[in-house]
Parts: sequence; C-alpha cells; structure tokens
Amino acid sequence: NAARFALMQAEPRGPMTEPLDRGMLTALSALVQACTKDFEDYEYTGALQKTEKFFWEFCDDYLELVKARRYGDFGGDGAASANSAMLVALSTLLRLFAPFLPFVTEEVWSWWQRGSVHTATWPTTESRC
Repeated sequence: NAARFALMQAEPRGPMTEPLDRGMLTALSALVQACTKDFEDYEYTGALQKTEKFFWEFCDDYLELVKARRYGDFGGDGAASANSAMLVALSTLLRLFAPFLPFVTEEVWSWWQRGSVHTATWPTTESRC
C-alpha cells in the first residue's frame, strides 16, 4: 500500500525543500550507510532489521504526516517536495529490501522503473531516485 500511495500521484515533482521531507531523507541516508556497513560485515540480519524498522516508521509517521501536503492542500511546492521525497524513499527501500524480498520488490519496481531492481545500483547516501 505504501508503494501504491507513493506512485498514485507522482506529479508535481520538484526540489525537496520541506523540513519533514529533508528530515526523512537524512534518516534514509543514515539507513543506507548502516545497511551498507552491515552487508560489508556480513550482518544481513542487522540490515534487514534496520530496514524494516525504518519502513514501518516511514509508513506510520511520514506517510500520515505528508498526506494533506501531498494532495496539494498547502500549495504546489509542498506537494512537489513530498512527491519527490517519496519516490526517492521508495526507490531506496526497494533496493534495500531486494536481497530479502526478491519477488515483491521486483514486482513493485516494475510498476515504475525499467529493468530489474536486482541489477539496479546499490543506494548511496547521495541517491536521489
């Protein structure tokens, strides 16, 4: 459902300027850094646990807080920031979950990206969709 919500209205898109979006992206960058280290250290369970924790907080908190702004209730710039941030988060989370949930992530990836999530580059702290 989170992926459907993120993809149901991908426009407008623009700079991610809203504090809530920037905060979520900062936390996402920290997650990527932690998961990358876990994979390098062969701590796959740690990477999965961290990704799951972030995902549930993303769904429970961020998506709920951003809904009205996303629908344009607070202007186009806010909606554009929310849409862009959600797509960055979706892209990153799919790539982080792909080693653990190969079929589900491949299906969701195919809804909006070409190729396979399994051949996509590993996310970096600078990743932006």
